Amino acid sequence: MIKTLDEIQKEYEEQLKIKEELNALSLPTGKNNMYTLTYISFFEKNDLTLLQKGILIHLYIRGGHIRVVKHSINKIAKTLGIAVGTMSSNIKKLESLNYLKTFKKVQIEKNTKTSDLIYLYPIDDLTGVPIKSNKEEIDANIKYMIDLINNASNNLYKAEVKNAKSEDETIEDLEMDSDIKKALIEKLDRNIHTPAHLAFMENPLLSINDKVIYLYLKLRSGDNNSIFEEKKKIAAKLNISTTTLNNSLIKLFELNYIVKFKRFHSVTGNKSSDLIYINYYNNFTGLPEINDTLMKLKIDECKKKNFSEYNLTLAKNFISKKNMNEIFTKQIKNLIELDDDITDVYYDTFVTNITFELNNDIITIIIPKYLNTLKEQIISKLTPIIKKYANAILKNDNEFYINIKSNDLKSNI
Repeated sequence: MIKTLDEIQKEYEEQLKIKEELNALSLPTGKNNMYTLTYISFFEKNDLTLLQKGILIHLYIRGGHIRVVKHSINKIAKTLGIAVGTMSSNIKKLESLNYLKTFKKVQIEKNTKTSDLIYLYPIDDLTGVPIKSNKEEIDANIKYMIDLINNASNNLYKAEVKNAKSEDETIEDLEMDSDIKKALIEKLDRNIHTPAHLAFMENPLLSINDKVIYLYLKLRSGDNNSIFEEKKKIAAKLNISTTTLNNSLIKLFELNYIVKFKRFHSVTGNKSSDLIYINYYNNFTGLPEINDTLMKLKIDECKKKNFSEYNLTLAKNFISKKNMNEIFTKQIKNLIELDDDITDVYYDTFVTNITFELNNDIITIIIPKYLNTLKEQIISKLTPIIKKYANAILKNDNEFYINIKSNDLKSNI
C-alpha cells in the first residue's frame, strides 16, 4: 500500500529517534547533503554483494575527499541498521578484495586501542576495480587524519595496520584490470554516474539493498527518470535474484521512491515489460520528493520519445503471482485464526491444512480429501470472511469470487 508523505515523514522521525537512542551516527549539521558519485561498472561487479556495495558507498561519503573513515564499525553498523557481526565480516571481506584497508587507532600515552580507521582505495570509474598502487597517497591521507584527530584531542594517537596486506598488485589483478578495460572501453562512458547522498544512505526507512537498487535504477533511468528493462535482466546485472529485486521494488513503491506503469501494445494489446519511473529524493533528508506535475510531464515526455506504440496504466503492486499467493495465504490464514467470530474447534484444523490460489478476482480454496465432510459446514461460514479479508489485504475494489475444490468435487459460491 502506498504511504502518504505525512505517514513517511512520521515514520522517518520515529526511526531517527530510535537511531539516536542506539547512539548511532547522526547526520552532520550543514553537511548532510554530502555525496559520492557512483558508476555502472561498480554496481554491476559480480564479486560484491548488494550489502557490500551499499556499505562501500556509505563509507566513501563518510570518508570525504581523503577517503578515510574515523568512525567505529559498531557505530556505522547501527547507523545502517546492520548487525555488528555482519558489518565486521563484510568489512573483512572488502579488505580481502582490496577495496579498503583497516587500521587501529592506538592511544600512545596509555597504549590502548580505540576505534578503527578505514582507508578506502579509489575505484576506477570505468571498470569498478579498486586502484591499489598508491602507497604514498595512503600514507599521506592516514597521516592527515591522525593529525586532525590529534589537533582535536588531548591525547596523541597513532595508526597501526590491521590485517596488513601487500601494496603490490598481483599479476592476476593486473590481467583482470586489463581485460575489463579492454571489454568495456567502447561500452561505458566515464561520465555516466549518479550521486549518492549521505542523508539517503543513512535513511532508516530503507534497507541497504533498497538503497543500492534505487541508485542503480536512477543511474540507468537517464534524462526521463524511467527504465523499462525486464526485471530478470536488471536482477542478472546486479547479480541478485528476482525475488530480492521484487522485495526492494515493493518497498520503494510503498514509500514513493518509484512509480510503476504497465505497458500494453496499443494495437495488439499484448503486455510488455513494465515502466518504472524513479522519483527524486531530498538531498538533505533522503526522503522522496513527490511532484505530481513534474512526474506527469516526465512520463508524457517519456511516452512521446520511447513509447508511442504503447499505452501506460498505473500498476497497483509489484508482487509476482507466486509471491502474491504466498503472502495472501499467510495473511488470510492469520486473520481467520484471529477472528473472534470463529469458535468451532474444526476451524483450526481447517485453516492449517487448506491452501489458497489467487487468480485475479477468483480465490480458489483447495480442501484436502479428509476434510470433505466438513466442507459444507465450514465453507458456508468462512466464505464471507475470506472475501472480507481478501479486500482488506489486497485493497481490491471489485467483488471476489470463491471457487472451492476438493479432489473431483467442485462447486461455486
